Amino acid sequence: MKKKLKTPQDYLDYFTKDFIPDENPQAIWFKGKNNVKILQEFRVALPENLKIHHPYIVFIIFVYLKKFKFSGKWEKVAWEIPIRFKDAPFILTHRKFGFEIISTTESEYVNKLAIEAIAQIHKAIKYAEALIEPVIQNQLKSGNVTLDNEYANIKNRYDFFRESASKEFDNIEESKNQTIEWDKGFEEAMKSYNKSLKKINAGEYFMTGMLDAYFSLLEHTLVLLLPFLKDLELSELNLENFIGENWKNKFKIIYSLNTDKEALKIFERLDKIKESYRNPLTHGYFQKNGHSFYIHMKNLGAIPMTLTKSNNTFRYHFSGLEQYTFTEICKCFDDFDAFLQKSNKTKFGIKYIQSGLSIAFDTDSCKMYQSQMTTVKHFNRFIDHMSDEHENAANMDW
Repeated sequence: MKKKLKTPQDYLDYFTKDFIPDENPQAIWFKGKNNVKILQEFRVALPENLKIHHPYIVFIIFVYLKKFKFSGKWEKVAWEIPIRFKDAPFILTHRKFGFEIISTTESEYVNKLAIEAIAQIHKAIKYAEALIEPVIQNQLKSGNVTLDNEYANIKNRYDFFRESASKEFDNIEESKNQTIEWDKGFEEAMKSYNKSLKKINAGEYFMTGMLDAYFSLLEHTLVLLLPFLKDLELSELNLENFIGENWKNKFKIIYSLNTDKEALKIFERLDKIKESYRNPLTHGYFQKNGHSFYIHMKNLGAIPMTLTKSNNTFRYHFSGLEQYTFTEICKCFDDFDAFLQKSNKTKFGIKYIQSGLSIAFDTDSCKMYQSQMTTVKHFNRFIDHMSDEHENAANMDW
């Protein structure tokens, strides 16, 4: 009688029941040019729907969960798992160009078995993910994670919008001073007028993108700085919760605003920009604390709910974001960027972030980063070394 499958472990065992470890894999060699010995391997071509796009899940299934033996690393190879599927020998491997299933012999029967094996692996994946989830969560809580460094991508987006907005705002005075030649006829005059309005509006639109990009860059940077902060015990910080915090809470965790007066000034300027401009622009043009409400008053009409305290710095027509406002905002952003680079607290971290390298948050990595934070010259050499390490790992040059 067939056993009833109930748990993820039951399903994983069922879909991998025809796999066993190959305890004694046999390599076949032949002589190539100049009598050079070459390993005989045949890569099985998998149909598109069965290709393994995430090789690590195969490793999790067979090494973490099924306890099969593996070998590696060597040049262009991350790992190899020798297996037998229905008694036919194969190698499951992750190499420079992705996952492969390899046989030492080539035949239609072997290819058919290989494709069947991969189909069974695909069926096992979701159950393997369920079984490995507690391990993943434990690693996350322990800070044993690496984050992609998207600083350059976000910075490029910010630079694009800023440069585009700057060009449009440079044309504002020219557009305002342009004479509408009504004697050419109403239709032609309106075309000229609308053209000038489009130029002015474009600056506002680009500025909206600039604000979104910069605050995204700000939050990304505050997260990536964590492993470089000597006065912060990262093991006591829940990284997942920290990432979910708003930018102000992140900032306050990194900087002691009670004692760091320069950080406090920068924080207040950023907060003013966020509350006065970015929030309304990204939340349907509505402002907080009643600043968007106009109360109906008899014999007066609609007046600001906040009366004379109404925030008049943000207006909803084309001239709402004036040249001087754009300049002030850019100055604030530039000042914060400069602050990151000169502050002893962050100058090494921001340099590493700007290198584009991914950043690890485990205890050993944090100790390694911080031990190299002695002089700028020494830290630059460390970044060069890490860049070489990352490049070698990407190319599987171990």
